[in-house]
Amino acid sequence: MSFELKSLSYTYLSQYRQCPRKFYLSEVLAIPVACPWPLYFGRCVHAGIAAGLIDEETRALSAFEREWDCGITDDFFRDGVVTFTEQIDWSGNDPSDLRALGLAMVRSYMTEIAPSILSPIVGVEMTVRRQVSLPDGGHLPFISHPDLVTEDAIYDFKTASRPWPKKRLKEDLQSTCYMKQIPGHRFLFVIGTKALPVQWQIAEVHRSEAQLDELDSVIIPEFVEGVSAGRFPRRESYLCRWCSYRDIC
Repeated sequence: MSFELKSLSYTYLSQYRQCPRKFYLSEVLAIPVACPWPLYFGRCVHAGIAAGLIDEETRALSAFEREWDCGITDDFFRDGVVTFTEQIDWSGNDPSDLRALGLAMVRSYMTEIAPSILSPIVGVEMTVRRQVSLPDGGHLPFISHPDLVTEDAIYDFKTASRPWPKKRLKEDLQSTCYMKQIPGHRFLFVIGTKALPVQWQIAEVHRSEAQLDELDSVIIPEFVEGVSAGRFPRRESYLCRWCSYRDIC
């Protein structure tokens, strides 16, 4: 089956680097699967935080509840591309407990983190595009959706089971992509733990000019060439146990 790349994104790059076969099943064949609960949980928390960035705690909590109660809809994800069914894979967790945890996380964010973001806000969940030159002379738009952009920084909010180690921050591709999209800005991850009491990790990521240049000169060309050539090998790792396509891979 032919697949035409019409745009580039961090999601595309990371998914292909993690496992080309997963990219093939998810993006090329577009086989819908139940949405993993961490993804659903994270998106709902993002909705609450986004509302809280421009208003008070009451609106933030209401935005989380509204997103949670609506379930998977066509516009649930910001890029408009949905490869999930209307089902959510809760993996044995109680949805009501996770809902309460999400509300606690948004409430904690509003009291502990929001007051520290003092720089004037440029955009919340904004869309950023730039043209990337390809080896064959063509161009593709690289599309990003930063959670928060201020005058001097890019913030991305994450939910995680534990704080991120330095190695993961050092190797993270998303921060590289976003810093390339918006030059001259610092990049900070704001990571909330999915456990009570909620703890927040604020980690600033640094990238050299060589690392930023490598994105366009090496990482993107390798991805485009692999997809164009139809190379989608299975890449086994510990992540396979959580993959939604594990039963059909």
